[in-house]
Amino acid sequence: MTSIFLADDHEINRRLIKRLLKEEENLCVVGEAGNGLDAAQMVADLKPDILINDLSMPGLDGIEVTRRVRQSSPQTRVIVLSMWDPRRYAEVAKKAGAFTYMVKDSAVSNLVPAIRAAMDRGRHGNSQLTEKR
Repeated sequence: MTSIFLADDHEINRRLIKRLLKEEENLCVVGEAGNGLDAAQMVADLKPDILINDLSMPGLDGIEVTRRVRQSSPQTRVIVLSMWDPRRYAEVAKKAGAFTYMVKDSAVSNLVPAIRAAMDRGRHGNSQLTEKR
């Protein structure tokens, strides 16, 4: 079972992602947070396999959450899911330690494959960032 933590300041986004993931076999949402401070602390405590992390949140932004999670829970693969242009933020996310950067518009069709790729590459030691649109 792949454990997933959701960090997004919009509850509707968290609900929609949970609904999408609930339909998938072997994926389980183990926690969620609506701000970056809570997300960083809860992921440090729970150590999920995957963090799906919004870029823009109160408290700490998604880049800082990614940095902190990579230190406190290095086995957690981070997927940054944002509405912001990947040409501007994907490289910053990569430097912070994200596995991939995705725009929210592509989440319905690309999120589950990105989670499975993160888990597969994590098992094989490859954490290369990809940009999803």
